[in-house]
Amino acid sequence: MIGTMLLSSLLYGLIHTYNEREERLQGVTLGMLKPLLFRNLKKMLIIFLMGFALGILIVLVLVILIMLTPFTLIFTIPAAIAVMLPFALWTPIYLLEEITVIGALKKAFRLGFATWGGIFLMALVMGLVANILQGVTMMPWYIATLVKYFFAMSDAGSGATVSVGYSFFLYILGIIQTFGVYLAMIFSVVGLVYQYGHASEVVDSVTVEDDIDKFNEL
Repeated sequence: MIGTMLLSSLLYGLIHTYNEREERLQGVTLGMLKPLLFRNLKKMLIIFLMGFALGILIVLVLVILIMLTPFTLIFTIPAAIAVMLPFALWTPIYLLEEITVIGALKKAFRLGFATWGGIFLMALVMGLVANILQGVTMMPWYIATLVKYFFAMSDAGSGATVSVGYSFFLYILGIIQTFGVYLAMIFSVVGLVYQYGHASEVVDSVTVEDDIDKFNEL
């Protein structure tokens, strides 16, 4: 979770810096991003805590409705999905704008319901891409690990051990697996920012998609 928050904070910081500076990302150093990185980490922690509290509240409401009658599931589950989908814009709005967390939540729902279909499609596509990336990078590690345990079990009586070279090979595959997870996360973050830009342009006539497109080309 900490790695996820750090990477997301860095990505949002880079996008924010790119949009604010005339020189874009030219000459930007980690020292220049450090204040923005800590600011984003603080904001993401606030969103996590508030999102957790809101999630518990939604679950409690659903449980109460289910206890009243199970037939409410026909309406409550689709309604809950429809209400929760605009939450996806909460993070990019709060991190990329100078706005309060409650103001960002209100704006997320305003933009989210106006572009609900786009958010759903973006989440579907980015989720598919992320799962493919994670699957491609994780599969070699899982296969190599299964091979390791297979030979370890077959050679248990002889006292044989896995070679240092094969252990190092597993270590490299583990790094590739982690890289795939973070790469999938990058796709998800950029997709959300792009959808936020599209929603801002459609609803508020604020054009930011061009900047995001140029950012993707770097």
